[in-house]
Amino acid sequence: MCPGGEETAAEGEIPGKEQNLEEKAVEREGTAMLMEALRSLPDIQREAILLHYFYDMKYWEIARQAGVGTATVKSRARQGMEKLRGLLRKEDFYWP
Repeated sequence: MCPGGEETAAEGEIPGKEQNLEEKAVEREGTAMLMEALRSLPDIQREAILLHYFYDMKYWEIARQAGVGTATVKSRARQGMEKLRGLLRKEDFYWP
């Protein structure tokens, strides 16, 4: 303890490190929940979501690659996102 009764971080310990580790643990848990939910989607919906939201592909690019119309890709992504929301809501999903 310091004068005045305040505690200090242990020697060699970085202040705030515990909080940082906790934040990382929450983030890892959230990532695991998201990946599990994504794996539960039908392949065509998962593909549309991953390519658009994670790989920043435009809908028309995904449509050209998949050999379908742009509206079809948008519909697949929208339906997949609705399913994801429902799945993650059940699990009290939190993304920091």
